[in-house]
Amino acid sequence: MALNPSAADALARLRKHEVSTREVAEWPGTTLWGGSTAQLTEYSLNAELATDLAALAEGLYDWQQPDLPEDLGFLRLDGSAWLASIAHERDAYFVVSAEEEIELRALLPGVLAPERGVGREPVPGEE
Repeated sequence: MALNPSAADALARLRKHEVSTREVAEWPGTTLWGGSTAQLTEYSLNAELATDLAALAEGLYDWQQPDLPEDLGFLRLDGSAWLASIAHERDAYFVVSAEEEIELRALLPGVLAPERGVGREPVPGEE
């Protein structure tokens, strides 16, 4: 999908944080079909990047082409997902340990689904 000038400007602004770029057929939350690929760009997470991301969008679901690059997410150093989003579906999820969940609930009260019950799936190994 082609990018609007605003997405090209966003990519230029973020370039100073860029670690790698590659063509992929899937990323956390999305699998492309029919041999399609997309460009996945990884950035180094730091305070300046956080400031830049906040200046470029008002919310997580704003990260949609053609106005911004699609599906902002955060990976751990081992490449596993920490936060994944499927912006055009207004869907996002965290993949966290029990300890990380406690920390997130303290940092983001009222944002996460209830601790137990509807909307919460156990993290692998948490049973």
